[in-house]
Amino acid sequence: MDQQKIEKIVAAELEERYNYSFPEQFQDSIDEFLVEPFEANFLSEVTREFDKYWVVADLIPESITEGHLVIYCPEEDLFGLAYKGNLEENGAGIFIGLFGSLGSALENA
Repeated sequence: MDQQKIEKIVAAELEERYNYSFPEQFQDSIDEFLVEPFEANFLSEVTREFDKYWVVADLIPESITEGHLVIYCPEEDLFGLAYKGNLEENGAGIFIGLFGSLGSALENA
């Protein structure tokens, strides 16, 4: 999977933001949180292993260490959340979970 494919998946989700249970507070503002998709490592506190996910949005872009990231897992075709943690410094954040659609991930933020 490459960056362009991830961008298309996100764009398809955004086309539906007014048609399904997309959190109302993000319907008009989600575009300002989107980032150019990039792969990053996230530590699962359950398995204590690192897994790679695509980062597609930063919900607190003004902070480099705090806040949620919206992630995407191509293998599962699911969106989820992660904490930034030390992503900038150590190259690894903390995995929270996969929730389904982009809207579902945002509901859990």
